[in-house]
Amino acid sequence: NKLKSVAEGEADVAILHCKTSAWDTCAPSAAILAAGGRVTDYFGAPLSYTGAVGNTLGVIASSARASKAHDAACATLRRDARALAVLERYGIRGSSHAADIAR
Repeated sequence: NKLKSVAEGEADVAILHCKTSAWDTCAPSAAILAAGGRVTDYFGAPLSYTGAVGNTLGVIASSARASKAHDAACATLRRDARALAVLERYGIRGSSHAADIAR
């Protein structure tokens, strides 16, 4: 499991696709956060465990030592036209609202 590897310090960053479910990420996210890491969607917003059960905006997890890499990956995705096209499914255009759709 990619998230387990981050939580246990075997990996610094894990990127999961947009079809993972909340039950795939909930427990490992808690372990990563407890270890000082971060788990967000592709655009940098915290994962939401209310409402839909899918992580439709993907998942990026990082260890505490990879915080800068996490920020850089999210910033890159906020500028990428292909990544932003995912938001258009929700009627949102542009990166200024990228984090809002995850909530």
